[in-house]
Amino acid sequence: MIASSDTCEFPGRHTLKISIVITVYNYERYVGLAIDSALNQTRPADEIVVVDDGSIDGSRQIIAGYGDRIRAIFQANQGNIAAFEVGYRKATGDVLLFLDADDILLPTAVEAVVAHWHEGVSKVQFNLEIIDGVGTALGRSFCAFPKSYTSDDVHAEFIRSGTYIWPVMSGNAYSREFLRQVIPLNPPVGYDGALNTIAPLYGDVVTVQATLGQYRLHGRNISRNDAKGSAQRFPDFPRQIGFRVAEFDILKAHCDRKSVHVQAARPIDNEIVFINYRLASRKLGLKYVGQEADRLSSLLRRGIWLALTETIGWRAAASHIAWFIALFLSPSGTSPTRFSGTLRPRKWHFFALAICAAVYFAFVYQDTRLANRLEQNAERITRELSPGTRVIATVFEPSDYRMVTLHVVDRACVGHCFLYSNYEPATKQFRLRVREGSPVVVASTDDSEDMQFGSYELQDEDLPLKEIYQCNAADWTKLCIRDLKVGEKNGTGGIRPD
Repeated sequence: MIASSDTCEFPGRHTLKISIVITVYNYERYVGLAIDSALNQTRPADEIVVVDDGSIDGSRQIIAGYGDRIRAIFQANQGNIAAFEVGYRKATGDVLLFLDADDILLPTAVEAVVAHWHEGVSKVQFNLEIIDGVGTALGRSFCAFPKSYTSDDVHAEFIRSGTYIWPVMSGNAYSREFLRQVIPLNPPVGYDGALNTIAPLYGDVVTVQATLGQYRLHGRNISRNDAKGSAQRFPDFPRQIGFRVAEFDILKAHCDRKSVHVQAARPIDNEIVFINYRLASRKLGLKYVGQEADRLSSLLRRGIWLALTETIGWRAAASHIAWFIALFLSPSGTSPTRFSGTLRPRKWHFFALAICAAVYFAFVYQDTRLANRLEQNAERITRELSPGTRVIATVFEPSDYRMVTLHVVDRACVGHCFLYSNYEPATKQFRLRVREGSPVVVASTDDSEDMQFGSYELQDEDLPLKEIYQCNAADWTKLCIRDLKVGEKNGTGGIRPD
């Protein structure tokens, strides 16, 4: 077993020691952003451990530049599993957050984890906003938990299905006591899948609905690598299925160890993403672990059932169902990167394509209709403003909406008003370069982000300032405008669509 400095007695919430562990391998582009996010917490972490796993780019120099603000560990390349175990062994906290070097923690992450922690917790999990390689928000989150997802809900779902909703590594804070009992695990690819799979066996899983981090999608995510470590456009379906089967084997061993009975005979049948992978593998003629027990028709029925019972919102369910039907009806032997010219489409292929196209364009019509209405409302308000009026836009889209509304007011303001937040999230740069204390726009990225999320507190020097906000619970595209006052926060006077 891996030795570590463990204690079994639960400390008080105010004396919890928090460790953030960042493992790095050749991520010079992102590692500084990850470390900065760990350092800039409203409730500071008690230690930040950075394990460089033999990087050969500029990561080591960037890490060394932080000096004694972090605890840096440099080792020869041993792989992400070994780097995780070194980080666990060197960290001394009661609660450990393992942050991937390409991901980011939002400033209130540690504060929220501590606020939700109590004795008997194995982990606290939270939502992650999905961003691309340059930091642009993609309008989705990981995991988009149900509105009510208590520890009891997680436990009941886990006992029934053998699984539950959980985020990737950067969206979790683990109890040292939990880790002490299970490490080493010998996971198939990385620790997050195995740890999250067995966490309900070792304590409460507490879910924080707030978005407390950012998960970055780019060309080097491990899930997109093949067996040789080369980045692929599409996941290696059989390889990913094999990893998940191995993680459920670990679950079985720990269920036996804890004398816990999970009702589902095959927990992998209860994860919609792996129904998708298995159905795609069958259509592509790819072999995978357990395929002898799968039939196309049974995978289709299971996928539709999970879409109807497990997904959040009718749009998501309909999208999944349309995809599963299209995949089921597609010709066998096709490739995700090429289509064989020797396959002759049949009449029912065209019929299936027509159904999927109808569903797709119905969604597009609905989304663009709402987006157009929102833009018209924004233009109606801004054209009445005096030139140079300063405004804050507090506008949010529903969780199941597929378009981003962040810049609707920005566009409507052109020629009419100034967006006081002055920040372009896609480029992480200001629109206007100004000195601190400018009377036109802010010069602080922290203030800009607070305005974006509806938590900026007005100061004397900010006035006069107006807020454009959503004001009708029955129609989230309806916008109103009001004068803001010193001491109040934007985002408190309107509604936030579900």
